[in-house]
Amino acid sequence: MSSQRSSSARWALAIGAVALAVPVAAWTGTAQANDHGEYFTRISTFPVFENNADRSVETVAEIVDYWSNGQELVYTDGEGDQIGFVDISDPADPQARPDDNVALDGEPTSVSVVENASNSVKSDYALVGVNTSESFVDPSGYLAVVDLATKSVVAELELGGQPDSVKVGPSGDYVAIVIENERDEDLIVDGVEGGLEQPPPGLLQVVKLRGEPQNWKVKDVDLTGLAAYGADDPEPEFVDVNDDELAVVSLQENNHVAIVDLRTRTVVGGFDAGAVDLVDIDNVEDDLIIFQDDLDDVVREPDAIAWVGQNVATANEGDLFGGSRGFSIFEQDGTLLYDAASTFDELARDIGHYPDNRSENKGSEPESIAYDRYDGVGHLFVGSERGSFVGVYLGAEDGDAELHQVLPAGLGPEGLLTIPERDLLVVSSEVDDPTFGVRATITIYGYGATAPAYPEVVSADDEALVDDGVGWSAMSGMVATGDGATALAVWDSFYAESKVFTLDLGVTPAEVVDHVTITKDDEPVGYELEGIA
Repeated sequence: MSSQRSSSARWALAIGAVALAVPVAAWTGTAQANDHGEYFTRISTFPVFENNADRSVETVAEIVDYWSNGQELVYTDGEGDQIGFVDISDPADPQARPDDNVALDGEPTSVSVVENASNSVKSDYALVGVNTSESFVDPSGYLAVVDLATKSVVAELELGGQPDSVKVGPSGDYVAIVIENERDEDLIVDGVEGGLEQPPPGLLQVVKLRGEPQNWKVKDVDLTGLAAYGADDPEPEFVDVNDDELAVVSLQENNHVAIVDLRTRTVVGGFDAGAVDLVDIDNVEDDLIIFQDDLDDVVREPDAIAWVGQNVATANEGDLFGGSRGFSIFEQDGTLLYDAASTFDELARDIGHYPDNRSENKGSEPESIAYDRYDGVGHLFVGSERGSFVGVYLGAEDGDAELHQVLPAGLGPEGLLTIPERDLLVVSSEVDDPTFGVRATITIYGYGATAPAYPEVVSADDEALVDDGVGWSAMSGMVATGDGATALAVWDSFYAESKVFTLDLGVTPAEVVDHVTITKDDEPVGYELEGIA
């Protein structure tokens, strides 16, 4: 997560991809879905501007949580310096609650709900990390305690800097707060742009949730001295808490994971996240989708992190030293059980969601991750910030990750929320540009479908075709051939070379099985192709 906002230009490719790739039966591509289990299906999408009186202003939904007593979602809107609410008593028809917005003195970065049924707190509260930092060297923030019944701030607890992730554990007894104190990415340190160390250091803060919020005490957990890189400047990013009151914390730029006992506020474990070799990726921003590049020893630099039983799953966004583009599953001692390596980017390519304009950075950029059990079956969810999709995997508790299905998301999915008691998954997306016609959304998926509904088009599993550049996206025209067994399609002028794709319509989903590059004087050309007949 980051407090920095982004322009619409970098999302142009993803917009085109989402526009065409429509509702997946199992496909025989690089990313292959299972043929068992139940599936998630999108049942509604809520545009968060509906919670604003002025719908022309920017508004986002970054992190989202669930208040079960009110059957409401609560989300952070960093653009509006507020938290907002959505009534999901009927998840297929979510309702705006503009009168319930709670204004905050600063930018909310994360939210986590604690209910009085879970412990001895006096009411149901939303605990909101609020960033009030003046600069990188003078970070500040507070924990806002919002009474959910009255939609009012009842306490403000000063924090030790810039909060970036807030998590109440399953018991409701503790809240863990990541204080990132993020680095200046333009500052040169020891020859590294944006390098460490850049004081002040980040830390973890813990609050025991007992009695009146005004009496809660904020306690520090020192995270210095743990990582091999930037040991005196920990950059914690995300936190998750398990039933044993153990918090697992990602130190992204330090490429480290720390495990903290919240009861004793001590570091009890951790490990270096290591590096990964990436084979056959697209590492060139040439307005083409060609997976022929390799990167060796790319440090993982995990962003979001989640407990998976006794193991730990990380979304390896990469950052300071590159984009590692996958996700991993570790034992608590750091033993690597699974690594997605290049396969997450390959998945984005196969379903038409690969963002070529991020090839030299982080590719599809896995940023969010969550785990939960639905009908006793463990599901691992991995969100692609730049590809705007969520990969759903089975087998994570056993140290594996077998692709089960893919879900389309709004642009820039940031928050993943599991609500298994209601068979729901919620994804909040933070990209919002009213002038560009793209709005931030909260998307709700229901569990229980007998077959997946997404995508309708994928790349065929043909190594020769893939090597020749048959990644696809943003198709702008399509026509069925005379026999109805195939279709021809063209893609948008975003791409440097105009192509005519051949689709096999005899399989589900349809497969891109061939292509022809349009040439002039024996050289590829890039025309603005908008139709085909």
